[in-house]
Amino acid sequence: MEELKAAGLARSIGVSNYLPEHLDWLLETATTPPSINQIEFHPYLQHAGLIDYHKKHVRLPPIRSLPNKTTTPSSSPPQQLTLQHHRTSPSPPTAPKPP
Repeated sequence: MEELKAAGLARSIGVSNYLPEHLDWLLETATTPPSINQIEFHPYLQHAGLIDYHKKHVRLPPIRSLPNKTTTPSSSPPQQLTLQHHRTSPSPPTAPKPP
């Protein structure tokens, strides 16, 4: 990756899901440190100490919050979504057939 960056084929080098021990090794051996480490972070997976480590060594991407209920497609009825995105009309409801 460093050769690609030196050749102008990459603007920066990033890593994903590196823990402090991986980053320590990388920072010792690489001539170009990673510009970002993208990690999975949510209420069920919180890496203890990893955020503090990143504040000192490697930038983290902005943490996105969960989407607002009013902006998710699931807040609209399916027929509205169909009309809005596919420009088709929903089929009329059908009456059950008599026995």
